[in-house]
Amino acid sequence: MIFSGADLEPSFEPCPGCNAPLYDAVAHCPFCGVAQPVTDDQPVGQAAGASVAAAATAAPIRAPTPGPAAAAPAPAAVLKPKPPVLPAKTKATEPAAEPVTPLAPSPATPMRDEPPPPQAKPPRSKKGIVVTLGLAALVGAYLFTQPSQKETACDQALNQAAAMLAGGDAANARAQTVLAQTSCSGEARSKAGELQSAADKLLAVQARCERSFRRIDSQITEHRLQSARSTLDEIDTSCADSPQGKGLRTQIETAQVAAAAAEAEMHKQLADGDLKAARAAFDQISANNREHPDLATLRRELAARVKATESDQPTNAAAAAAAAAAATPAREAPQSEMAQSFLRDAQTAMNQLKFDTAKTYVESARRLDPNNPLAPALARRIRERELQYLEEATSIK
Repeated sequence: MIFSGADLEPSFEPCPGCNAPLYDAVAHCPFCGVAQPVTDDQPVGQAAGASVAAAATAAPIRAPTPGPAAAAPAPAAVLKPKPPVLPAKTKATEPAAEPVTPLAPSPATPMRDEPPPPQAKPPRSKKGIVVTLGLAALVGAYLFTQPSQKETACDQALNQAAAMLAGGDAANARAQTVLAQTSCSGEARSKAGELQSAADKLLAVQARCERSFRRIDSQITEHRLQSARSTLDEIDTSCADSPQGKGLRTQIETAQVAAAAAEAEMHKQLADGDLKAARAAFDQISANNREHPDLATLRRELAARVKATESDQPTNAAAAAAAAAAATPAREAPQSEMAQSFLRDAQTAMNQLKFDTAKTYVESARRLDPNNPLAPALARRIRERELQYLEEATSIK
């Protein structure tokens, strides 16, 4: 049996929620589910099913509007229309059962990984606390008393500078004092300044000593022992007592001893009448000490002995010599021959830069042969060569 909308009794008012036409008195609108005002004199009969069927065919079921995503509400229940129930011919009506919608399951709450609760530490004993405090105190005391790296460098520089000054190494001592000035502070820096001043003074003294030592060494090389000894006695005590000063003094004394030994040998040979050996000893004296105080006296003594030897020759020897001279070509007199020997020795001494010895030989040659023209010329050459040597030595220094 088919029913149309004309067979249903229309409601007096539409649904207040969706304005849908209601064909029967129902408790809830089948379209939107809004409760309907039903009076006691309006029975809800078999026609309610027709209203539900009409609502199912007239309009689709509206889904509820979803709420905001943050609140995540449960989905609204959707009313599912029941198949229309055909009204029976009997007038007995039964109330329509309300549709039951199953509740949607709520979204599962994600599990969070929470850290386990911290475990309570066991209480420390008094002995452990005391040991910990003691170790902390020891570490603090060590750090407090331990010198810093800067202080260590300062102390090392000061100690090395003092040791080098004591050893006479002024240049390296001054370098250490400069290093100490940069790494020290306070009283240590003042001490570094004092050491630097002492090093500067010692450097100045050493420079003066070095100049004096060069001068003395040059005098020893020229066999001027008296001048070398006088210069050594005039310099500072610190210079004279230094190893280099002591070495120069030893050289002077050795040359003086050799000259004294040669003088004794000359006197011995003169006493023995060996003029040749006496002359060799005289040459040794001049070679060791050109400034020998008795050099001029020894030269005169040697020349006198030579003249005495020549005058003591017997007359028969002179006659024999005269006869031999008549038979043979003329020979030079002994004085002239000895003078020539002295001039040759003077030439050799000049070439060896022994100017005083060369002058002595020239003077001896002049005494033996005053008329020898070679003696003045050789004396002039010796003076010129000596002046040239002195100029060269002065320009080099």
